[in-house]
Amino acid sequence: MIALGILAGAWAFAALLLPVLWPFLIGLAVSLLAEKPVRLLQTRARFPRWLASGVCVLTLFVLLFGGAFFLCRLLCTEAADLARQLPQLAEARAAGFAVKGSAALACGKSCRMGSARGCARGWSRFSEWRGLRLEAL
Repeated sequence: MIALGILAGAWAFAALLLPVLWPFLIGLAVSLLAEKPVRLLQTRARFPRWLASGVCVLTLFVLLFGGAFFLCRLLCTEAADLARQLPQLAEARAAGFAVKGSAALACGKSCRMGSARGCARGWSRFSEWRGLRLEAL
């Protein structure tokens, strides 16, 4: 019963309070990441604390959003290349199916064992289902 109560409390926390707490958690993470560089700028460069904090937080956000921008740019470029190459890849895939299918049909004709004929029949049915229209050799 106690485990059920803990589970219900964790679900309530995650479902109800986490969306409200996200800004505070992100702020905590930023402050923890910027703490040491702020102290370094404050002691070595003699910046006032407010200026050191502003520089570090601004640098952190520039790095974060700059990285996200370049990552999205790379992802969009790769997606566009894939979309451009997709018809060629589909044709190559269909040609590969045709080669395998004709080999299976040839194996089924040359070998009188039941498994080879079954393989050829199975490949014929599969290719008809896929719309490849293979011809027997």
